[in-house]
Amino acid sequence: MAGRPGHPRFVATEAQRNMVRVMAINGVPQDDICEVIGCGKPVLHREFRRELDLGMIEANAKVTASLFRMAMNGNVAAAIFWLKARAGWRETDRVEKIIDSSAAQSPVTIFALPENGRETPQS
Repeated sequence: MAGRPGHPRFVATEAQRNMVRVMAINGVPQDDICEVIGCGKPVLHREFRRELDLGMIEANAKVTASLFRMAMNGNVAAAIFWLKARAGWRETDRVEKIIDSSAAQSPVTIFALPENGRETPQS
């Protein structure tokens, strides 16, 4: 497919492909990538689709690995986020009754309250 009349077809170099991949990995907006490469979004998407996709996959993999390490090292917020996003856990606002077999005559009621939007006080 030829370029527009009077405009040669854009041909990506290996250096540009690497630059697009690195910028995609680092979350650079596509408008900025276009500015650096010197092309419009249609050309970016047509000529650099693989680099954009692989860059995003690599970025997500790095963040996932970092989040997993934080969760495994005791970061409670990271663990909660991981369980909600990856393991399907969710907060609930329903009331559940748990009966301890050793105290069957006096069941314990646990109330799970919804998030109230307030932050935990820092000490």
